[in-house]
Amino acid sequence: MLALSLIGAGPVFAQESGYQTWSGYQQQSDKTVAEMVAKLRNLIKKADASKAADPKFLSDLTALADEYSTPGGKGYVFLSDNFKDGNFTANPTWKVSAGQWSVDTTGSNVGLVSKIRQGQNVDQLLGAILGVQTQPTAQQEYASIYTPVKFTNAFIIRIKLTSKDYYGGLNIAPYQGSSGQNAYRLVYQPNNNKGLMLQRVTGNQTVQVAAFNGAVRLEDGKPHDIVWSRDSAGQMLVTVDGQTAIKAADTKIAGNMEGLLLVNVGGSYWIREIKIEGN
Repeated sequence: MLALSLIGAGPVFAQESGYQTWSGYQQQSDKTVAEMVAKLRNLIKKADASKAADPKFLSDLTALADEYSTPGGKGYVFLSDNFKDGNFTANPTWKVSAGQWSVDTTGSNVGLVSKIRQGQNVDQLLGAILGVQTQPTAQQEYASIYTPVKFTNAFIIRIKLTSKDYYGGLNIAPYQGSSGQNAYRLVYQPNNNKGLMLQRVTGNQTVQVAAFNGAVRLEDGKPHDIVWSRDSAGQMLVTVDGQTAIKAADTKIAGNMEGLLLVNVGGSYWIREIKIEGN
């Protein structure tokens, strides 16, 4: 909490160091050091862009953030987005490659939204859906969106989502390559006897690594937490609302990831929060 105390010192800190007071300051709080550092970097970026703080002060804050974070290290936050800013085009940048996506800022389900009523098997689609945006049609079969964020292959992906339809599933895929030719993929299939599948995609080949052999039903309009972790030895764990669903190991895909892809293959999903950390 030392960093928060320094920031909260405001005018006192400014007088002792020669900094100018930032009138737009708002106190921030957080649950973990990693989350605090991510929010601190975001504030620094905004203050620098709007010239709202003394450059020397921002430089010292950046040094403080660097001191409490190690890029690629355990707990380092590579991506954090709750879409409460009302857009997905910046900070961080998400790119739509198929279908329609929007941000819902009304009601209780604030988040990134996609609704599809006709599903499609995406086994052979991964290499195509990172390309040029396709034109949406009345019978759009899938909707895909991705963010080109680099992160380690030892990761923790946390997603809070709300689902309301049983028509089709959601794919979550950390990928490598400009066309996503290599990826791990977590497939959620509502009302299926394999409610979750963990797959490895290399080129045109899809291999099932593990699966949850039972139904998973999240379509109650309430928020649900999916956490997918992978360590440096390739051990993977998937939990849903704190309950273990999949344990598996795979080391076939080596090297760091280059982005995260979401594909809606026939449902209605609100992605309310998403975070990627180093594991």
